[in-house]
Amino acid sequence: MVKVVLELYPSGCLKSLTATGHAGAGTKDHDAVCAAVSVLVRTAWRALRREPYLQVEGRAASEGDLSVTVALRGFESEERFRGLTDFLLTGLFDLAAEHPRHVSVDFRKS
Repeated sequence: MVKVVLELYPSGCLKSLTATGHAGAGTKDHDAVCAAVSVLVRTAWRALRREPYLQVEGRAASEGDLSVTVALRGFESEERFRGLTDFLLTGLFDLAAEHPRHVSVDFRKS
């Protein structure tokens, strides 16, 4: 199972993300659920790194393990930051709803 834990700022924007594990919905290299989670979290990580008002740190220590933290430098484009967060949350929660045995998502506001 892929376990995703998200922490949000009070504004609802992403503060941190960890994704660990493998979905186990298919054979290695042929697991569409695992691939979907990977695409969502890696694309969010890369999109957030492009924003000059954010300091984004991330690491993928091993296959099936990704962590990202986001520090604010200002709110030059909080609307865009919120949009990226909402896109990520929508995709992850949809996957968890459609594949509850393979994806779990937990989040909290700090």
